[in-house]
Formats: sequence, C-alpha cells, structure tokens
Amino acid sequence: MSSTEEKSNDIEKVDATSTSVTPDKKPLTKRVLLISPGVSGVSFYLKQLELKYGKENAQIVYLPEPATHLKEGTEQLLDVINKFHPDILVAGSRGGKFMAEVLTHLTDEKSSKDNKPKFGVLLLSAMDTTRIISSGFPVLLYHSERDGTNPYQSVQEECSVFQSTAKLVTAPKTDSHHLVSLEKDERLFVDNLMEQIIEWTNHCDMNAITHNAEALKKKKTQVNNKLKMFEAIRKQEKS
Repeated sequence: MSSTEEKSNDIEKVDATSTSVTPDKKPLTKRVLLISPGVSGVSFYLKQLELKYGKENAQIVYLPEPATHLKEGTEQLLDVINKFHPDILVAGSRGGKFMAEVLTHLTDEKSSKDNKPKFGVLLLSAMDTTRIISSGFPVLLYHSERDGTNPYQSVQEECSVFQSTAKLVTAPKTDSHHLVSLEKDERLFVDNLMEQIIEWTNHCDMNAITHNAEALKKKKTQVNNKLKMFEAIRKQEKS
C-alpha cells in the first residue's frame, strides 16, 4: 500500500446516521443561506429551516448557471452574504463553483481583512471542493463514495490536508452524485447535517481561522501534490 493510500485511510469515515440529535434539545438559532442552483429540494429545505430557526433566519439565493454567468453569480452571492450575514452557507453540486469563487475572494491577500464574514459551509455532493476546503473556513462535506462527478477519493485527499477545518461525512452506499438518502429521510438535512455543521463550525473556533495567504498557498500546493500522486498511482494500477 502506498503512503498516499495510508494517509487517506487515516481520515475517519463518518456515517451520516451516526450522529443522533436529542429530541428535547433546543436548537441554536442560526442564519442559514441556501445556494441555488445545485441543492435539490431547496424550497423544501427552506421550509424546514424556517420552522426550526425562524423565517427571518433562512433564505435562498437564486443564482444564474455558473457555466455561463460565474462572475455575475459570484457578485450576487457576495452581496447577499454582506446583507444577510449568514452563520451557515449550504451549497450542492455546481453551486460549489460559486462557493469556491466567494471563498477565494474572501481569502485573497488583497482583500480587506476588516469585517470579513465568518461562517461555516455545508457541502452536499459539491463541485470545486479543493478551493472551498483550502479556504480555511469550517467545511462539512456530505459526499458519496460513488460520486462520479467529483470523486470521493479526491475529496478525501483534500480533507486529509485540512483536517482541522474540513470534515467528511460519508453518504450511504446507495447514493451517488445524486444524494438519494436526503430524499428518503426528510429529516436528515435539518436534524442531522445542519446540527453537525453548526457543531463543527463552533469546534473549529472561528477566531483562530487563519486567512494568511502564504499559509493557505502552501497547503493548497500540498493538496495538489497529493492529488497528483494519487492520480499517478491510479493510472499505474490500471496499466
């Protein structure tokens, strides 16, 4: 077994069903921003969040398709973040591209460090996870081992570098890029994944998160090197 594979196996696989929520536990009030497109059933999730945290604390931002309007959508998302001040952002699939652009902007060494927003990020089978994870923001990833769009092994490698702020939750084996488990269990999102990202964000200690561009650059290089090593091993195994 290669050293890359050994390190990958060090990442704990967290079963989404392993975290139970006490029924009598009063939920913390959080402001949650859902990003569309990318999150399937986003309107249903909004209703769940409104019931749990209050209508004033849940919102959807409808963005254009990132393939054709990435810049415009990113500017729109930044504007909503600055006005709504969310504690948690939720992005899925191609919505991850907007999330990556926003976090890249917020961690840019040229950006003002004053009054930078602080929030946790919940990713549901999202794309562009490398840039999101390497931002230094607390990230909880709900991802399937059978995801053919953004391979699970790559996501696992990325999380191994940023273990202090990135937590990988493995979706059931019945899932693929399309997370069927969220449809089968209507409470999984609001009672499980939302609870986990809130706890994880608190655990990461937002005040300790570094936005030092040089430090992040080194870790990003480490991520890219590990992914290249993994890809080389995979090609060798196929030959």
